[in-house]
Amino acid sequence: MESLVNYPLMWTAYFLAGIVAFWCWGQMAVKSVNKGLRYHIYSAVGAVIIFTPVPFSSAMPHILAPGFIAFPFTLLSGDVAMVGTQVGWYLLAAFLALIPIATATYLGRFNRSIKHSTQADKAKQPTARQKFNPSAAKSLSAKRLSGNPPSGNASTAASPRKRSSSRTV
Repeated sequence: MESLVNYPLMWTAYFLAGIVAFWCWGQMAVKSVNKGLRYHIYSAVGAVIIFTPVPFSSAMPHILAPGFIAFPFTLLSGDVAMVGTQVGWYLLAAFLALIPIATATYLGRFNRSIKHSTQADKAKQPTARQKFNPSAAKSLSAKRLSGNPPSGNASTAASPRKRSSSRTV
């Protein structure tokens, strides 16, 4: 059966499809995780899941298959020795994927990106608005109609009624 399939051509097709799948994984990461260390770890997990090849069977260890397809079938077949081999391949791929992330963290690359993103997010946030107070709005509009300039805060603006100043002597 293996002679009917061009092995390098199939892996090339899988690699191209994996690039599209990794792009989709990255689009999910953009929506769910902020940029920074968590985003890059999430991306590394996606790359490990999508791109890790594992030996398909213990009878033919030189034949590799995509890990996320071969691993469930190996679990169903009950080949315990091959499950251990495939887990080893996944652990190796995860270690290799985390090396650049650990290096960038050590060099302080993610701290700067988190700092800049939080400052940019704060700049984008709207200023706090006051709650709408209908009585203050009525008094403010009444003051504007009467010609008196409004005082600083609309909620503390005096009502248009005049106080009577009756003094008893």
